[in-house]
Amino acid sequence: AVGRCGGSVDAPRRARWEAKLGEAYLGLGLLTESREHTEHALRLLDHPFPDTRLNLAVQFARGVGRQTLHRILPRWLLERGGASAEVLRQAAAADQVITQVCYFSQDLAAGVFAALRALNFAERVGACPEVARAYATMGLVAASMAPFQAVAEHYGCLARAAAEAVGD
Repeated sequence: AVGRCGGSVDAPRRARWEAKLGEAYLGLGLLTESREHTEHALRLLDHPFPDTRLNLAVQFARGVGRQTLHRILPRWLLERGGASAEVLRQAAAADQVITQVCYFSQDLAAGVFAALRALNFAERVGACPEVARAYATMGLVAASMAPFQAVAEHYGCLARAAAEAVGD
């Protein structure tokens, strides 16, 4: 992208701008605008949000599989390659905004997916504020579903430990 002064702007920087717009619109209660800008940020980071319910279901199933592996395999066995830590942190933060937008707009399926994906992105980074927030969000998601109280408590413990580890 070319800026107004003629200079070029790299995708991660542009994604940060779009994500900040998404956060600002969320704060103003403008959910449609928030989601549009946040999804644009995710596209710029090469992690587009699913565009159909079928794609959402397929990606959700993959996300559950990844999260299951994260819970049962030793941390050192998990892959961390691919995107940079900064891109993964940005994507996790953007998905957290999408989670909130979906909560307020009552789009449960997309919201749970966004929360799960934010956690999977953040866990690939390791210790960071985004992982603490993502654990806390998954704890809330699990707590809202009656049979998953033990899972909610587990994610709550992970959230507290992650927050302490990064001083957040």
